[in-house]
Amino acid sequence: MDVEISQQVQDWVELWQDANRKNDPRAQYRLATLYAASADVEAEKKAFEWYKKSAAQGFTDACFFLGKCYEDGKGTRKNYRQAVRWYKAAQRGVSDDLMEHPAPMDRIEDAMVQRYMEYEAYAQSVDEVLEAQGSPWEDSFQRDLEEAENGDAEAQNRLGHRYRYGQGVEPDMEQAVYWLWKSAQQGCEAGISHYATCMEERKEYKEAAKWHRKYAQILIKWRKRRLGW
Repeated sequence: MDVEISQQVQDWVELWQDANRKNDPRAQYRLATLYAASADVEAEKKAFEWYKKSAAQGFTDACFFLGKCYEDGKGTRKNYRQAVRWYKAAQRGVSDDLMEHPAPMDRIEDAMVQRYMEYEAYAQSVDEVLEAQGSPWEDSFQRDLEEAENGDAEAQNRLGHRYRYGQGVEPDMEQAVYWLWKSAQQGCEAGISHYATCMEERKEYKEAAKWHRKYAQILIKWRKRRLGW
């Protein structure tokens, strides 16, 4: 007697074999997302385990969702320090993805760098243009302070950076955290990253996890747009 197997079952079996026998991180991630879609506690544990297997092989999206599991306590105990670890792994993974799958713009930029290195006349003309523009890093603490107080998120990030490292002002970690927080609250990407790092250094892992997650989300979305995924 012939038994007809549905296409859905066949797809599930194939996915399972790729994830389990072939140790394919993409298949492991897909399997994890299927388990995660269920509200069942046992399914959440399985999702966590498959995210963990995929993340261990450096699959960017799995790293992110493994961090989310630790932050939310889904399939495992809450562990904000581990959440930070895996959100940062996802951030690094974005860079690796871009290196492995260069976009057309990346190739153009690589060609420009190569030309700069190989042709002296071209390099000299580029240098002359940059020198004529002047340095963008002139000391401007007062300007940053005024713009930050007026609500400019980029200036708030710069000001926080200045206070953190004592650039043009005495180091003041409390002021650094305050201005970086203000910048992050407005969605400044650099401010989000720097504030998350400050919270991690202060061992405030719950807050650090929150902001490392936000920064990882920004990078992953940008990667998808950049590569057309």
